[in-house]
Amino acid sequence: MVFDLAGIIESSAVIATVRVTSASSVLWSSKGDVTDQFNFDGLTSDEIVALVDENDLTAGTLVRAKVSEVFQGQLKPGDEIEIFQHGVGSFGIVDYVSPEDQPPLAVDAEFLVFLTDTEPRFLLNQGGGAFDVSDGVFVARTNAAPVARITQDELVAAIAKFGG
Repeated sequence: MVFDLAGIIESSAVIATVRVTSASSVLWSSKGDVTDQFNFDGLTSDEIVALVDENDLTAGTLVRAKVSEVFQGQLKPGDEIEIFQHGVGSFGIVDYVSPEDQPPLAVDAEFLVFLTDTEPRFLLNQGGGAFDVSDGVFVARTNAAPVARITQDELVAAIAKFGG
């Protein structure tokens, strides 16, 4: 899904900068109010296929991050959160989005993220929900992002105009 700037702000429960502390490939399922995480490390190909079929799973990366600054939402600096990033899993059996379309969030790097709330973890908003942080400017990581770059002042103004 591709958003314009208003759309990605309106659809995000949280907009914040975060520093990634760890990341691991996972299979993930959300059924009703329950969200389960499946780790496929050490499973055979047949076991992964069976797990995916039985549980309607999605491949992705589970990122743990520490919040640096909050622009929208109920988090505060210092909070530690989990973010599920669709389709950056690395095992080739389940269909997933290529890393070129949505590069994985790298450990020890800082990002501006637009997140939807899927307790107990957050979901990286599709359509360009992550930006690199570079000298006070947020730079898009994909062509699907609503803008190629945005300053912190421009972001704050847009959130004031479109945010919830």
